[in-house]
Amino acid sequence: MPILNADHAKQVFVIKRGEGEGYAGIVNELFYADNCNMVYGDARAVLIKMGEAVRGSACRPWPNPLNSSKPRNKP
Repeated sequence: MPILNADHAKQVFVIKRGEGEGYAGIVNELFYADNCNMVYGDARAVLIKMGEAVRGSACRPWPNPLNSSKPRNKP
């Protein structure tokens, strides 16, 4: 299994089905880190909702200078 350095990330979202203890009852220190947000629910449903929220809050895209409607100055 790959190792992720989530403790070094700016923001971490942990998706869990519930507040119960994880495998073997071991406490995961990452869950209590300042950069960690816990999200409860079905992982697939939560990720779909998070994706929709990000797409919905996105600003309009930066204008592409190659597709500008303004005429460009020719040298």
